[in-house]
Amino acid sequence: MRVKRNSIFYPHLSHFIYHSMSLFTTFWTELMRSLLPRAAILFKAASFCGSEYFLVAVIAIGYWGYDRRLSKQTAILLLITAVSNYWLKITIKNPRPPSTLWLPGVTAKNYSLPSGHAQSSTVIWGWVGLKTLKKWVSGFLACLILVIGLSRVYLGVHWLGDVLFGWGIGADLAGYGLVR
Repeated sequence: MRVKRNSIFYPHLSHFIYHSMSLFTTFWTELMRSLLPRAAILFKAASFCGSEYFLVAVIAIGYWGYDRRLSKQTAILLLITAVSNYWLKITIKNPRPPSTLWLPGVTAKNYSLPSGHAQSSTVIWGWVGLKTLKKWVSGFLACLILVIGLSRVYLGVHWLGDVLFGWGIGADLAGYGLVR
């Protein structure tokens, strides 16, 4: 069915279609915040779970308390993803969303593409999820990866395209870790 230009729905429909097709627009941040207005603390906590500081701490705890070999492999994967993420950011040089869009207290540095949190969490949590034999652990980690990536959009420090690209690179590197 074709929508007429004088239809009352036309401006809203065309606005949605235009912005939903673009992955580098404030539309997605504004949409998430309008749907989840009180979720800032949840998304800040999720974002922390994807930070390199948190991932290094988890690897260190795993090294001393769980499995040294697995922790060493995970540390190597984290190093590879950190270097590749930095290299991609300085090569692509995609600017972050304007700082006026960032939630108060949220900071970010460097360029935006790919999202380091999305990439690192996909590599580490994805690799651990693929290595585990328990489906509930894999399912939980997949949800954690999803929420970490979306948190970066909600917080306003990444475009949706940055996160999607980070997930893609992270999935490739997690697969590399399995082959290795």
